[in-house]
Amino acid sequence: MHLRENRDSSEMQVLQGAKFVDWLPPWLPIFLRDLTDEDFLRCAKNTGNVLDYEDKLQTRWNCCGKLRAGVSCKGYYCVHHTKTVVGHGASAWKKAKLALSSLEDLKTSFSKAKVCGPLEPGTPVLISFRILFLRTVVANRLLYVDDSEGQFSKPVVSPCLQNKVSRYEESMKPIQRMAVGWGTTRRHLLRGEELVAIELRKNGQVTFEISSFSVASHPLTFLLTPFTQALQRKFAKDATDTVKQIISQP
Repeated sequence: MHLRENRDSSEMQVLQGAKFVDWLPPWLPIFLRDLTDEDFLRCAKNTGNVLDYEDKLQTRWNCCGKLRAGVSCKGYYCVHHTKTVVGHGASAWKKAKLALSSLEDLKTSFSKAKVCGPLEPGTPVLISFRILFLRTVVANRLLYVDDSEGQFSKPVVSPCLQNKVSRYEESMKPIQRMAVGWGTTRRHLLRGEELVAIELRKNGQVTFEISSFSVASHPLTFLLTPFTQALQRKFAKDATDTVKQIISQP
């Protein structure tokens, strides 16, 4: 009895101390239907907290909120950034803001997001991906929701571009901005953070931006790194096209 308890406790310590081999999200063999709200809620019950990340030297540092703070991630993190003009005028801004407020409208042909609660920090965000006939559900938590209005003192720039851009035209400055960011939990195949934002520029243009940094947290995604990075690029492109379609609707 005591030996079994000691063995269970040692196994638990190994799981808690795991740094690379972590939790693998379930593959759901769903062929003829999409995921329901009950499926998402069942997966959300065991969602943990947002992870702190480690570099190769095992130096502890907290990445949570770094995209909002404007700090670039270096080293072996894969960084993606896209920013596209998706519309023009106040009507386009309202439609894009409404789509970003729900996140669930930003679905693509192979992915779907579900916000399990109000759009505020700490709320679980589950994203399902379909690969062939299987689906996997990965869990995130909202880190921040920024909704700023008024003239900014300087343009809001992705951390990926801060060292590359030196000047901006006056008409390109954003006057309104909404940004939503989330970080990965243990129930994810990657470790990292993602930011989705829309801006209304002074010249009336509405832009849609996706910025992210990530690194593999499981041997499966480590071996399939080129595929996962291509999947992230496809998600950014398809999400941008979805926002354009929402804005173009009467």
